[in-house]
Amino acid sequence: MNMKTIHKILYGTFLILFLSSCLWENKEVINDAKQELWIVQKEVEEVEVKKTPDLEIQASEIKDQKIEEKKPKFEIIKLTQDQFLEFDDLSEVDFLSWEIEVTWKTIETVDKIKVNFTNENSDFPDDSYLLTQFKSWDDIFLYRALSRYETLDFWENKYVFFAYSWDKVSKTELIIHVEKEEEKKEIEWEIVDVEKIDEIVVADLPVSTDSGYPIQIWDNKLTYSGIKWLEISKKWKSDLTCENITEFLQDSLGTWFYWNTCRDIEKDAGLSYFVLRLDGEKYIYEKHYIIFKDLSYWVYELEMWTWVTKDNIAEKNTELKEKNADYPTLDIVDKLFIDVSK
Repeated sequence: MNMKTIHKILYGTFLILFLSSCLWENKEVINDAKQELWIVQKEVEEVEVKKTPDLEIQASEIKDQKIEEKKPKFEIIKLTQDQFLEFDDLSEVDFLSWEIEVTWKTIETVDKIKVNFTNENSDFPDDSYLLTQFKSWDDIFLYRALSRYETLDFWENKYVFFAYSWDKVSKTELIIHVEKEEEKKEIEWEIVDVEKIDEIVVADLPVSTDSGYPIQIWDNKLTYSGIKWLEISKKWKSDLTCENITEFLQDSLGTWFYWNTCRDIEKDAGLSYFVLRLDGEKYIYEKHYIIFKDLSYWVYELEMWTWVTKDNIAEKNTELKEKNADYPTLDIVDKLFIDVSK
């Protein structure tokens, strides 16, 4: 075998080995690329498989979990197709004030109105009350839901209003829900210790366009339909003058107080003055009236709040005195007592 032949054999062998090496390397590169693609694809599949059971578990947990919905503060439910009353909105009412005025308009001629109250979670008894002061010509009227009258408590208070018109009756249910989020605000309503209390004769009291007409709401208490939150009692005190108010309040209130601005209601007809008194952790600002002709004593509450103590009650009295003229309904109440004093 000559050298030329040997060179050809060696060159061919080298060429085969070189090509084999290239093909093997290319195959590894291709396999690596495929493997990388497969791994990415596999990881994606694993993530998808891993997420699916978790989502299923979460969905199951949400389904099984009881989501407590907060009950609305109030609901008005029409129990009959006929509706003779149109109720005013209660969305801005502070139900924890424990005094709610439910007002409405009559949209048909109504002869009488009865209200049934129940609260299954309360110790208060069921109550059925006929609005005796309501007259068939009244276009507007009110019902007072008050804790001290045992017609308003925590949780679900139900009131069914029966409005009778001839031989028809409309039924409307009002539900007021009071959450037990804070302690009940106890309010002291007997403002003055009395020496003598006489029954109120509603028929003897004046009626006017501004104040409306008197409505008896308790044994010796009444309100006027046109004056929001007015509640008055007939109380007696024979010797009250601007000179002895301090002594009178010391005997009557039994708490820290200041008073200001004693004035004639009308000449020789009666007196009025403002009283700031502490009641537990809150203050109450009121206007008091005494009518000379029958010595009746009346109280109108103007505002109630906190942040007043025996240490700063004098400063608060000065502050409130400066805004006496700013209370929007006070003019109406003052005019009412001018009429009462005649």
